Amino acid sequence: MLKRVIKRALIGFVLGMIVGNGIALLSTMSLDRIVSNELIEMAGSKTLAIVIQTILGGLIGAAGFGGMLLYEIESWSMIRTMSVHFTLIMLVFIPVCIILHWVGSIWEMLILAGFMLLGYMIVWLIMFCIYKAQVKELNTMQGRILDSREEADNNINNNGGASNEN
Repeated sequence: MLKRVIKRALIGFVLGMIVGNGIALLSTMSLDRIVSNELIEMAGSKTLAIVIQTILGGLIGAAGFGGMLLYEIESWSMIRTMSVHFTLIMLVFIPVCIILHWVGSIWEMLILAGFMLLGYMIVWLIMFCIYKAQVKELNTMQGRILDSREEADNNINNNGGASNEN
């Protein structure tokens, strides 16, 4: 299990680095503004600021992608799994947002967290509907199987268990 966590976290780290810088680049549409001025001041150079942003973006990816293994714990409910995954993401995401100066105030952070929570709630609702439909389908299939077994048992009982040998 530990090997799977490490493997997923490493994949997530790489994806997080790419996506984090991709979003920063798209949001500014300029290589000159790929990192905040505050981060450049804190780091002492633009190059180091980009390295810090890249590594921290990777940490978000590692937490998210590595944390997806939580969904494979069959004994956990969907709400428990999503709650723990959301908490894991937020425990990494909030400090990264603050360090990288992605948000200017606590209100911006709360709004961002609220949108993320809304996203999790929408995914939970979609998954709930999918699973509910699957359970209904399985119950219907089970009912057909039980009905056919009952019919076969009735046929055997009606024939007295005798075979049709000549």
